[in-house]
Amino acid sequence: MKIKNLPPRLIGGRATTYNLKPNKGFTLVEMLVAISTFMVVMLVAAGSLVSIIDGSNKAQSLKSAINNLNFALESMGKNIRVGTDYSGETCSSLDSSCAGISFKSYKNDEYITYRFNNEAIERCIGVSSVCSSGSTFTRLTAPEVKITDMKFYIRGNVPQRVLITISGEAGNKERLKTKFNLQTTVAQRSI
Repeated sequence: MKIKNLPPRLIGGRATTYNLKPNKGFTLVEMLVAISTFMVVMLVAAGSLVSIIDGSNKAQSLKSAINNLNFALESMGKNIRVGTDYSGETCSSLDSSCAGISFKSYKNDEYITYRFNNEAIERCIGVSSVCSSGSTFTRLTAPEVKITDMKFYIRGNVPQRVLITISGEAGNKERLKTKFNLQTTVAQRSI
């Protein structure tokens, strides 16, 4: 492509000419290819970012659930460890699994009951008697923690041991839910 010289002009009393070089730039096809490539790279990066955010949300949900379950199990373990007169709820004998456990607290005339009810771990503290179904139970687990099964196995004479098994899932959204299985054993202290 040849550029014609422009007609001379007078600048400062003398004639000057402009020698223009050919325009350098991108053609329309080159621009379309560059924009398309950029869009593909950005779509892949956005997809990766979304999956990283989902993974982070799942990890945060699981951490929250584990912290909540840890608090509930530590509270149960501490009270069971120093309690006496264990009795299982809805179990045929102390050698079979029970849906709940009641025992006398180390505090005077106080009875504590733990049970699995409505996808949660619940606790009741009764004065001078074991809690019944009409008593007020307090939920120990957060709403995003759904307990699907919980059993207590009471073994031994003195000191007694209580095996607790818990299974469930953590998370609010279906794609972020994580299943878990926990088991712990609590031994009675001989005071």
